[in-house]
Amino acid sequence: MLAVGVESPTNIALIKYWGKHPKYEHLLIPTKSSISFTIAGLHAKTLLKVESGKREITFHLNGKKIKETQSEFDYVRDFFDKISGTYKFANDYRYEISSENDFPTASGFASSAAGFSALALAFAKAMAKLDRLPELNERQLSVLARLGSGSAARSVPSRGGLVIWHRGFDNAGSEAEVSDLSYAETLYEPSYFDGLSVIYAKVESEREKKTKSRAGMRESVRSVYDYWQWVDYEEKTLLPAMLNAVREKDWVQMFKLTKQASNNFHAVCWRTDPPIIYLNDKSTEIISTIQPLAYAAYTFDAGPNAVVFALRRQAEDVEESLKAIVGKENTYRTEVGGGPKDAEL
Repeated sequence: MLAVGVESPTNIALIKYWGKHPKYEHLLIPTKSSISFTIAGLHAKTLLKVESGKREITFHLNGKKIKETQSEFDYVRDFFDKISGTYKFANDYRYEISSENDFPTASGFASSAAGFSALALAFAKAMAKLDRLPELNERQLSVLARLGSGSAARSVPSRGGLVIWHRGFDNAGSEAEVSDLSYAETLYEPSYFDGLSVIYAKVESEREKKTKSRAGMRESVRSVYDYWQWVDYEEKTLLPAMLNAVREKDWVQMFKLTKQASNNFHAVCWRTDPPIIYLNDKSTEIISTIQPLAYAAYTFDAGPNAVVFALRRQAEDVEESLKAIVGKENTYRTEVGGGPKDAEL
């Protein structure tokens, strides 16, 4: 039995991925591009064991065996269904998957991004060792990871830092071209952001969100009356403005746009039918605390937990204000980090 291990970082989006293009939903093609920071110190570590035989999957997550009736197992099975469409030989192996997160699962901290990035990279490494695949480049690997979880594409680039995931369908013709063009790449390495700190604030540490991202974004695309106007604004106005702020190292403007993007995303969730409410009272208290600050920004993914960016010289004060809201033991300060690496077996 062949075994490979990969440790992949989580990422946190400044401009969010929320919705698959209806024409390409089966390929997890997003309706708009997104950008994210790769985060140092928060990872999913995945051990993949492979042996010849009719396809069979065993999956353990955080030490617990996941049953075939659970949604987490469905996601993994769906990933192998998708990749076997391109790589038929994927059905010729049995897989034992063991994944561990060092941060809460399904709580808005992008656990699926780290997990599926690690699984996709481990699969590619295993198949290369078995001479079933050539070594894939990073662009191809991010496309592969996207088939497991869209945001996983952003956890693949080895340099980490600020990553963009291109939506891919603007200048493409065939379905295959769209898939190839919807990939992630590093725009700026971690050292570019030496003056920034990243602070995680756990509002709810273990409880899983009621509406998971896949179901939530499908309902938003279906029911939000101005969904496509939001997509158009973020793609053509907010994204270029954000990239310009980063290029100029105008952190005050980047923070302002990050808060705006987070607010816009949760407004879309509110306007979904039925409404999707990820934030709670402590989340809104964090917003009220950070919103007036020019030197910091909050962002919330699909969950109540906050990620706050701050200038390093003010980060300690910002973290203290967060501790007053969520408790001293519920914050974690880190920085923009690098990409995946091999994990010890």
